Amino acid sequence: TARRSGQPALVVALAEKASLRLHKKFRNLQLRGKTPQVMITAVSRELSGFLWAAMNLVA
Repeated sequence: TARRSGQPALVVALAEKASLRLHKKFRNLQLRGKTPQVMITAVSRELSGFLWAAMNLVA
């Protein structure tokens, strides 16, 4: 996409991996009947891990 153009390839690959994993996690929690608060908290925890990894790749 336009936002990813000009970004390092490793960061783009990590972003794609994060997108797929976060979507899968949210969907699985939703299918298991978890409350929205639990789903959002779990996905945000995963997202913070991906952000940390992306910062360490670039730095």
